Amino acid sequence: MSNSMVEIDKHKLYHSHEYTFKNFIMMNDDEKRMVLKWRNDDSVRRWMYSAKQATEDEHFKYINSLESRNDRWYWIVYKKDLPVGVLVLALQDRDKELYEHGIYMNPELYGEGFGLFKEINNLLFYVLGIKQIYGSA
Repeated sequence: MSNSMVEIDKHKLYHSHEYTFKNFIMMNDDEKRMVLKWRNDDSVRRWMYSAKQATEDEHFKYINSLESRNDRWYWIVYKKDLPVGVLVLALQDRDKELYEHGIYMNPELYGEGFGLFKEINNLLFYVLGIKQIYGSA
């Protein structure tokens, strides 16, 4: 199996204009709890592949598992110092270098996501160099 040509450093803060993308494995416990609260909010959770409420223990264990995975990357996204959302990138086909991405916003900021979507595209295509990506709803 060949390695993907895209190299993502899980220990690096990525920047796109006024947005910062911080990998989940770099988050402190308060950030992990904040993201869990967002993820478990009904307005976010209902769109997840797994729509059941996640416990703090499950959430922390999953984040810890990301350290050794080369097929999933999660970032908490900040606009300046404000946490605005989460970006998920999943490798779907290594040979074709095909990725799927998912996004969810801080539920308190719905309606303010257009700039985030623009910067996510900038990060994925121009900073990381991803060639093929799809999303689903």
